[in-house]
Amino acid sequence: MTEPTKPRTPRKNQVVFTFDGFRMSLWLLWTVIIFLFVAYSQPQQLQVVLYKAGLVTGAAWMGYWIDRSLFIKFRVDERNPDLSVSMVRRAIVVGCVILGMTLGL
Repeated sequence: MTEPTKPRTPRKNQVVFTFDGFRMSLWLLWTVIIFLFVAYSQPQQLQVVLYKAGLVTGAAWMGYWIDRSLFIKFRVDERNPDLSVSMVRRAIVVGCVILGMTLGL
């Protein structure tokens, strides 16, 4: 009989979120900073830049969640023995979704 696995304890100075939606919040922050910079420096280009950046960041978010929902048992984490394969797979999925969104719209 095997012992049940213990839940992972966070390392020192590691922030643990219980809600998975905060994973890519840093990207959202950088996107807002870039938008504010463009609005200040080139206000006439803001509409185009907002549209294009919105497509790219939205597609990256969508590709991330598409990968997570398609490959439920093969997540990108330390417990996965094929970590590098999972990371390459996720990069391909996200890249294809970004290309599809930006070239198709």
